[in-house]
Amino acid sequence: MRSVQIRVDVGKYKYVTLPVDDALELVRAISESIGGEVEDIREACRILENFDVFYETSRRKFRDYLVIPHTPSDMIRGKVVIDKLKLFKDGEAKMATIVFDRRVDENLLLDSLRKIGYSVGVVHESL
Repeated sequence: MRSVQIRVDVGKYKYVTLPVDDALELVRAISESIGGEVEDIREACRILENFDVFYETSRRKFRDYLVIPHTPSDMIRGKVVIDKLKLFKDGEAKMATIVFDRRVDENLLLDSLRKIGYSVGVVHESL
């Protein structure tokens, strides 16, 4: 079984780094679990599906993270799931770090990662 860690920073944002295909599968599993797609999930899927284009664009613009646009109504209602993505290559492997909003339930991430075949550990970072 593959393993992954959920890192939770001081601001309570949750980070997961996965191969891009698994990251896309995770985002889709989360969408299924919450009962529908919100705009940030659709945008994250679009970015992950078109990894090469967005990776090259982010490198050209010297950006580490691609910030996912959010509608004010989703932010007010607490429906934001994904805050930003980091696309990178580890050798030939295409990788993505997904930064989840601080209000995303840790158990949702744990269940979704287990659903796609990962054993999961959680690391809470401190100052």
